[in-house]
Amino acid sequence: MQTTRDFNESGKPVEISDHLFQFIIGAIIFYGFALNWVIVSNVDASLLTPYAGTVLIGYVVSAIIAAIITTKSKSPVVSFLGYNILVVPAGLMLVLALDGVPQNTIVGTIQLTSLITGLMMIVGMGFPGFFRSIIKICMLALLLTIAAEVVLFFVGVTLPLLNYVGIACLMVFIAFEWGTAVHSTNRTLDQAVDIACSMYLSILGLFLRLLNND
Repeated sequence: MQTTRDFNESGKPVEISDHLFQFIIGAIIFYGFALNWVIVSNVDASLLTPYAGTVLIGYVVSAIIAAIITTKSKSPVVSFLGYNILVVPAGLMLVLALDGVPQNTIVGTIQLTSLITGLMMIVGMGFPGFFRSIIKICMLALLLTIAAEVVLFFVGVTLPLLNYVGIACLMVFIAFEWGTAVHSTNRTLDQAVDIACSMYLSILGLFLRLLNND
């Protein structure tokens, strides 16, 4: 539910300072991964294994629903609800993805993901125009990559190059999203939630692809 505190007297959403805007984005992303950690730590993978297909489909559907909610809603509360609709199924998917993976591999992948994310955020701040100019191409490239991976999966063929293309696209997404956050002229709570949701999805995708690349 939207509250009057989300708007100023003219009826427009209340804008917040740059630092608070960026802090909220970081806090929301941290919350998402913290919730994922809680789910992974407490859910037994053996309970989900028989329903692996359902979990994957649920994650994809939740990502689509979350994208629609956060894009269409102007309420930070509703957008945050959409974010949680994404985070919980993502946690269940991580339970399956990390099952049987050595702890040192998981830790190493988290460290590499963090390093790449930090670097791309820095680059995104410095060259926002460049990433805006290539974001649509990267979106198309990622969609084609995923489609190709699905087809190859059903024919029993793997092509490692596709995973590298996916990693490159997600790196661009992170740079673009953080560049948008830093240079945003629409610094509202709702916009912060929207950007956090996008960055969470990009960082999660990067982590999974790097994990798959080991």
